[in-house]
Amino acid sequence: MGVLVGIDISKQHLDWALRNKAKPVRVRNTPGGIGGLVDRLIAEHPIDRIIVESTGGYERALTEALGEAGLPVLVVNPWRVRRLGEGLGILAKTDSIDAHVLALFGERAAPPVRPFPGPRTARWPIWSSGAVS
Repeated sequence: MGVLVGIDISKQHLDWALRNKAKPVRVRNTPGGIGGLVDRLIAEHPIDRIIVESTGGYERALTEALGEAGLPVLVVNPWRVRRLGEGLGILAKTDSIDAHVLALFGERAAPPVRPFPGPRTARWPIWSSGAVS
């Protein structure tokens, strides 16, 4: 299996973590920060999945940049990710913990990778038990 990446998204910053790596990295949620993150992720080979939560729009620039770079990004339902964390006894909630739980979700749930729809041409599908919502 390739590298699994979890990215926790907020208006100001992105916290990203590789599965089984101790320390997440924080970058600004700006075009420059996103560009640098994309470059770093391209250098990680092979990437199996990049998992981000649907945030009501803050994820759009990131998912478009990742998709256009040909990276396997999936937008998932945050409720499902939180339930996995709670089920595993991960009750604390910080941005760095969320990034790790997102990567863990990618490993355990193994959501299917779908083709990137292109910038702003289609609503990005949210993975939910194998069905597009």
